[in-house]
Amino acid sequence: MRRKTLTDFKTKTGKEVGKIKVTELAQFIGMTEGALRKRRKKNPKEFEIYYLGALCVANDIKEAELRNLLTQ
Repeated sequence: MRRKTLTDFKTKTGKEVGKIKVTELAQFIGMTEGALRKRRKKNPKEFEIYYLGALCVANDIKEAELRNLLTQ
């Protein structure tokens, strides 16, 4: 069985490798890029929650699966 490619919102190459791509994340969650950048600046923890939530939704990771990973 072939593994599905991970959908992520981070850069994979270049000098900013690993940095979250705010434009793609904002489009995915239905928010303007400017609003998301303001939230990132005002509350970095909330921004991280947006990222992690979108990562789970984009990759069809269900709450039960996540809880199972955390309790292993």
